[in-house]
Amino acid sequence: MSEELRHKTVAVAVIYDKEHGFLLWNNKRWGGYAFPMRHLEPGDDPAQAALTALSDPDFPLSLPNATASPIECSGAFGFSEGAKQDTYYDYHVIEIRPARPLDPATLDPELRFFRYENLQAATNVTWSTRVIATSLVEAQEVVVAVICRRGPSGVEFLLVHNRSYGYFFPAIRRKTHSPLEDMAVQAVRFDTSYGGPLAAKFCREVANIHPSTRFGARERRYRFYLCCVMLEEANPAEPGNALAKALDDLQAAKKNAGQQFGERGYWGWFTLDELHRHPGLSSDVADLLPAVAEAGEMCLPDLRSYQPKPIDTSGVQLSPEILNLTEKLADNAHDIWAGQRFADGWTYGPRRDDAHKKHPCLVPYAELPAGEKQYDRNAAMETLKAIIALGYRIEKQGST
Repeated sequence: MSEELRHKTVAVAVIYDKEHGFLLWNNKRWGGYAFPMRHLEPGDDPAQAALTALSDPDFPLSLPNATASPIECSGAFGFSEGAKQDTYYDYHVIEIRPARPLDPATLDPELRFFRYENLQAATNVTWSTRVIATSLVEAQEVVVAVICRRGPSGVEFLLVHNRSYGYFFPAIRRKTHSPLEDMAVQAVRFDTSYGGPLAAKFCREVANIHPSTRFGARERRYRFYLCCVMLEEANPAEPGNALAKALDDLQAAKKNAGQQFGERGYWGWFTLDELHRHPGLSSDVADLLPAVAEAGEMCLPDLRSYQPKPIDTSGVQLSPEILNLTEKLADNAHDIWAGQRFADGWTYGPRRDDAHKKHPCLVPYAELPAGEKQYDRNAAMETLKAIIALGYRIEKQGST
């Protein structure tokens, strides 16, 4: 990597058709087919910037009345051919919905639909386009809000009825780089309509793989960010509390709109035992239970005395020279993890299987999915920040 690391924030316009795939533009300035993009300046609205990218004088298609909505944020390290140096790209991915379906037969020759598999195999598609498509198709980030109370049978957790997954925790797809705690509160607002004050605290991440139909039916990697959410002015264990009233009102509105729910209606409280054995729950719930139990202990801190207190690194800014260590440390951390797994008898498998000690991430770091690489980078970056926060200095040998 070069001595200094550039950072670019980019709005990406994604047009997807279920029958034909992703619409790409043969942008000769970038050396291949790519999603339309536009660099973001501080204060720019990513959705508006994505629409502006479609107004590029060279873009051979007019999409009046198209709508734009954020669907994901992702990041990638790459080499900028224009600047001739290493760059970290921060992609704000925006889904563009044309006012009418696009007919491939009528498109300009510089526009072309690519199915995901063809896009990945094509040699005339830019590397950044493959990175973004992989993040959309093979990875998904979800913020999960855990609300719990003391019930007659022990600690209970709030689940609501999700159209796709059955009963699940209040949750929201991570579409921006907003703080996880803010998104957890947003999930509770949307899924419960509760308007009282809320406090959220991030608990932990959980990786998961399960089938998805978004951008084509296939297995997809998920990363769940669990946050415990506490009601500051309502006790969910008290009859007739404000949360229960909001949920009842929302359930009535959904029923009037023709929605149908499971045996408990739109919402219900579940103990951990029920979550383990309830047949009507999403299969993803089982993979989250250890983290849910941990989040419950954060919501109800007197369940145990231990309270995690990580080093506060919020005031630490890393220099470009130190940032350059991130990728090497992330690569090394993955090798250490993989080495320990191999020593413990694990081998590669297309999906995680604890019983047979199979894991899909037992591959070289360079072959990891973008989301897994970012997980290692975040850990490396926080370690560097912690060293500096503790009063130490990091210098390259021989530097002045």
